Amino acid sequence: MKHREGFSRLLEFVRHDFWRKLVALFLALLLYLAIAARLRSDERFSEVPVSLNLPATLVNRDNESLKVSLALRGNRIRLAELNPAALRVRADIDSASFVAGQPYKLRLRSSDVSGLPHGIRVVEISPRDLAVNLEAVITKKVPIRARFDSLSMLPLDYTVSGTRFTPSDVVLTGPVSMVESVGAVYTNPIPIDNQVTESFEYQVGLRIPEGVKSDRHKVDAQVDVVKSVTLRTFYAVPLLTVQSPESVRQLSPKNVEPKSVTVILSGPKGVLAMMRSDELKAYLDLDKLEKPGSFQIAVKVVLETMHPDVTVKSFQPATAEVTVVHN
Repeated sequence: MKHREGFSRLLEFVRHDFWRKLVALFLALLLYLAIAARLRSDERFSEVPVSLNLPATLVNRDNESLKVSLALRGNRIRLAELNPAALRVRADIDSASFVAGQPYKLRLRSSDVSGLPHGIRVVEISPRDLAVNLEAVITKKVPIRARFDSLSMLPLDYTVSGTRFTPSDVVLTGPVSMVESVGAVYTNPIPIDNQVTESFEYQVGLRIPEGVKSDRHKVDAQVDVVKSVTLRTFYAVPLLTVQSPESVRQLSPKNVEPKSVTVILSGPKGVLAMMRSDELKAYLDLDKLEKPGSFQIAVKVVLETMHPDVTVKSFQPATAEVTVVHN
């Protein structure tokens, strides 16, 4: 009942002197619009950063960040209170519009602008059209290669025979122009010093190319250290003849051709480097000769001084001609 009475009174108020009230309302609206127009202002904000919503298949290759200028319109008090650092432009990249080798043409819209207070709108974006240098993203598996800080620090008779990694490969992801050129990923230097004489394990970091992502940044390395076996050639080792006392009484060598041989030894490089040619004996055994004449005899080579792990690899010639005569 009270509600009906209230509504009747409101209706009676509106009907009473209706045209005068309508004119007053119209004048009040004009006054509001005039005041609002006086309070409205335009202001320009420069160096507003532009960020891109990129699909996973594309990457932005521009080194410099994108920036634009914004012209904003609205209540001048709110514009004065606006923090320029809060303004952002974030635009979506459509992968279907991307063409490899060509700049991507990006048109900015007012709806891309964020950080605007209520009642403030964008009237201009400059520049509105941007050319963005995009590139396709690819994934590639490459092998790992070892680097050492100083292999020369190893003891003289030792060397690194190989390095194995777990896992043996890494998966790289990045711009096609960068990833395609990578043939292998190298480790940070693996430490080596003069105390290393046996194989060891070491967790080592990887040197991933800048601008490329990797599925891992460390691997376990198994470094195989072995004795360094090498070869050394000794030239002009004198070729001798040997006989038992009984043979000497019957025959004696008159001439031997050639007079010397070439010997190749195998062993630790440190030991071989210190050896002298007089530690080798090359000879012809004449004990089986029973009569004078010229004969082809097999050459024999032995080490006069024994060295660990040193062996005669080969020698030339394998035979020599000896002429013997009666005593």
